[in-house]
Amino acid sequence: MTSTINDFLALIRDVSSIEVFGDAFISEQSGIIVSGTEMAISRTVFVELLKFSTQSFDLDPTKSSLVGCLIGSYDDRMWRYRYSLPCPDYYDEIRIVHIGLTINPKTPEAYPYLQYLVKKIGKADIKKSELEFCDKLNKKRPRNYLLWNYRSFLADYFPLNSEEIEELRQNISLYPSDHSNMYFYQTQMQKTYDNLVYDLIENAKMIMNYPGHESLWNHRRFILIHLAEHLNWPSEWKKCTIKDYIQLLPRKLSSRQLIEQQGILIKSSLNLVNEYNLIQYAISDNFPAEYEKQFVAACNHLKWIMCIFWKKVNCKN
Repeated sequence: MTSTINDFLALIRDVSSIEVFGDAFISEQSGIIVSGTEMAISRTVFVELLKFSTQSFDLDPTKSSLVGCLIGSYDDRMWRYRYSLPCPDYYDEIRIVHIGLTINPKTPEAYPYLQYLVKKIGKADIKKSELEFCDKLNKKRPRNYLLWNYRSFLADYFPLNSEEIEELRQNISLYPSDHSNMYFYQTQMQKTYDNLVYDLIENAKMIMNYPGHESLWNHRRFILIHLAEHLNWPSEWKKCTIKDYIQLLPRKLSSRQLIEQQGILIKSSLNLVNEYNLIQYAISDNFPAEYEKQFVAACNHLKWIMCIFWKKVNCKN
């Protein structure tokens, strides 16, 4: 085991990421392959590293914690010990954490330690490398709440510029089912009237192009809440109950009607009737594979409008 650990630590110096493969895919006898800045290790080597980090911690906590962090260990002893290192190289510590997260992107103790290191460095020049790492990790493992929570920390510590916020907006179309990604954008987006209306129109397009994603409907509700003061509740709706509207859900539309409805959704002015038009479009059988999810999401949106949004709009009347 000692030989494997030493070989691993000797090769890790110029590495930026690690992947674990089944033993049959690693031809090297050592179970370790390095190509450029990438390392591949066999499952057997990974198990040896894991055992060393946990079983040798009391004897050699510095070396054990280093190995544990490099493999994204869940053992919080590793991470607690790294806080107590005397005069560490904070930049190298960040590199070590980054490597561990490439193996296990959801290591809970890694992200608070990263925040600690960033605060210790306290320089804006680390912002670019950390954002690049977050983007890289997000592509490898989307829908990672821990990662997006760390992105929120970075945004608070190093405020995003308009170009970076626009990139977040574009990411929504890349990851339409990622609630964490969308929530982070909501915290950073400019909530001006024009920007909110633009996002509302883009959201309608995405709901039609990516059916069945509840996160898109949640994002729409977030936008509508912020546009409440600009919306008028149709007078004929006030006489109806929630039950009436659920019963009035439109029937499936023909292909021609769908095309016409899509034009209404994209071009029409901001109004609550438009939400009903979107629901009409969404529950039509235009997406057989995701029809059930889209139908449920659209019905939930209608209920939300009637139960919640009605109160917010009418509280000013």
